[in-house]
Amino acid sequence: GFDEAVGLVGLFAGQAVALPLDASAPAARLASMLVARGARALVLDEAGLELGQAITRAAPLVALVVQARDGEHARVVPSSAAREG
Repeated sequence: GFDEAVGLVGLFAGQAVALPLDASAPAARLASMLVARGARALVLDEAGLELGQAITRAAPLVALVVQARDGEHARVVPSSAAREG
């Protein structure tokens, strides 16, 4: 859908790689996988905010949240800003 397309454009523009994660896995395991692959940031949607917070507590990553606004536009904010509303 739209969110996936936005994410892919951001990945290509930033010369990044997508690593799909199993949200049912423990956060510490996901964090170690990301660190082992050299990840510096974690991009997630608002539904994954709690998991993202747990991962960033276990690994030195920057968490960015994609917030859908009106179906056509989205913005990316640091996870701390997403928590504030």
